[in-house]
Amino acid sequence: MRNGEGADRKEGQGNLAQRIDRVTELPMLILALAYVVTFLFEYIPDISPDVRSGAELSEYIIVAIFAAELVVKVAVADNRLAYLRAHWLDVLIVIECLMVRRLARS
Repeated sequence: MRNGEGADRKEGQGNLAQRIDRVTELPMLILALAYVVTFLFEYIPDISPDVRSGAELSEYIIVAIFAAELVVKVAVADNRLAYLRAHWLDVLIVIECLMVRRLARS
């Protein structure tokens, strides 16, 4: 490897991480709002079973997308541990969503 190639690759990864953040910011915000709406469907008393199961499926899909986004962002981060520390709230939200879904199944 020539001098400077490693720096170029790290700079490219940093740019990739920034591009991913820019591209996913609005869609993830919309998904977060959709998650809240679908979560609330569980507390509507007279909702049909089909709507309830559709909302539950939507929750699973949204949580999977949140988890996938986090995995991709950690994978392209220059320093993965530093990224996880800086974005601890994202990690906590994904874990919490997974735990809520798991506890709801029991």
